[in-house]
Amino acid sequence: MTERRNKGFGERDIRFTVSKDGRTLYAALLAWPRTAVATVAALAPHEEVRAVALLGHAAPLPLRWERTSSGALRVTMPRARPPGVRDAFVLKLTLAAPAAAPSFDGPRSGDESSPACLR
Repeated sequence: MTERRNKGFGERDIRFTVSKDGRTLYAALLAWPRTAVATVAALAPHEEVRAVALLGHAAPLPLRWERTSSGALRVTMPRARPPGVRDAFVLKLTLAAPAAAPSFDGPRSGDESSPACLR
């Protein structure tokens, strides 16, 4: 892992994990989006999102979102960051069906030329 060497994460830097039942996908944004809109491009087009919430508050904060024609998820973030959170901002994506096993279809170690995609 090279995260410790990379000091300047941008809004395209996102890490993922999935719940045991596969119905919740967590997207950890490593930087707060400058335009108050987070774009999660690494979702398979067939992944049906039912709800999106921001963790880090007393209760998950529901957010407005839409899927773009390319299949990316555009999430409208609140104006303020969650209090006390500074390193990663976690979106909880509730899925209609269990997530498919991810496959890596992107850059290999050290290659930043294209984003990784989950299929």
